[in-house]
Amino acid sequence: MKKVICTIILIISLIIFPNIYIKCLNKYYDGKIDGVYYDEIGNLQDGLKNSGLELQKKSLDRSDNILIFGSSELSGTNFYTHPSNFLKNKVDGFQINIIGRGHYQDFVHAINFLALDDSIQNKKVVIILSPQWFDESGIKPEDFNMVFSPIQFYSVMFNKNIDKSSKLKITNRVKYLLSTTKDYNQDRLFCNLYSSNNFFSKASIDVLMPYYKFKYDLLTVKDKKNTYELFKKYKNKSQIIKADRKDINWNNELKKAENVGKKSCTNNDFGVYDEYYSKHLAPKMEYWKGLYRNGSYAVSPEYDDLTFLLDVCKKLNIKPLFISVPVNGLWYDYTG
Repeated sequence: MKKVICTIILIISLIIFPNIYIKCLNKYYDGKIDGVYYDEIGNLQDGLKNSGLELQKKSLDRSDNILIFGSSELSGTNFYTHPSNFLKNKVDGFQINIIGRGHYQDFVHAINFLALDDSIQNKKVVIILSPQWFDESGIKPEDFNMVFSPIQFYSVMFNKNIDKSSKLKITNRVKYLLSTTKDYNQDRLFCNLYSSNNFFSKASIDVLMPYYKFKYDLLTVKDKKNTYELFKKYKNKSQIIKADRKDINWNNELKKAENVGKKSCTNNDFGVYDEYYSKHLAPKMEYWKGLYRNGSYAVSPEYDDLTFLLDVCKKLNIKPLFISVPVNGLWYDYTG
C-alpha cells in the first residue's frame, strides 16, 4: 500500500512541480521584458524574430511600426534599396520591421498571423509575394521543414478564439508538409490525431494534450528568455528611434536604382548581377535554355494557401498591402 501511495505522490509531483517551475520562469521573464523594446530590432534579420512571437508583438504595440512579411528578397540587406536601408531612421515617419527569409510563403504567414491574434488585429502590414511560389508544387515539404515554427503552430491550436475549420485546415496541411522529416514527429502526430475523426484519435489526443500544452509552455518561456537575451545587447541604445523625416523624390530614386542596376549588370544581356551570372548561370547556359518550357503558374497549391492567408486577414481585420515582386522577363523567356 505504501508503494502505491509513494508512486501516486511521485506521479503527481512530476506533473505539478514542472508546471509550477515553468510558471515561475514565465513570470520572471515577463518582468524582464515588460515595457521593453528597441525600434532598431526591426532592421534585424533574425530567426528568433521570424519564428517567435514576443518580438513581433512588441513591435506591433508601437503605433509607428509596420511589419513587412516576405521571403528571400529580404535577405539582400547590402543593397541600399532594401527596406531596412532605404527607410532607415524613420525617414518616412515609420519604423519598418522585416519578418521572413527564404521559403516564408503564404501558408507560413497565415499561421504567423493567427498566432499573433489580437496583437495584429486591425493593423496595417506589408506582404511580399513572389510569382515563383506559384509553381505546380507550391511550398515544398523540405522547404517548409526549414521554417516551421512550433510555438506559432501551438499558439494557434490552443487559442479558443480560433475556429475549428481554420485549425483543421492548418493540421491537414502541416501533416503533409512535415511528412518528409523526422525532426517534427511529435508535431506531425498531433496533426494526425487532431484531424482524424475517430474514437481512437480523439481519445489519444485527450491523453496527450497535457504533454503538448506543457511543450507549448516551454516554447513560450524559451521565446521570452531569448527575447530578454537579445534586449541585453541593446541596453545601451535608445528604445525609440526619433523620426528623421525627409521628402522622398520617388522619380529620382527610381532613376538612381536603374543606374545602380546598369552598373551591376555588365557581363550579360539578361539584367542579372555580374557575380551571380558568372557563378551560377554562365557555366550552364545550355542547361538553362528552355528548361521550364513545360512549366506553368496557372495551377498551384500556393493559390489555396494565398486564399487562406486572405481569409485570415479578413477574420482579423488586417489591412494588408501586397507587393508582387516583378520577374526577369528576359531570363524567363530564355528558360522557356
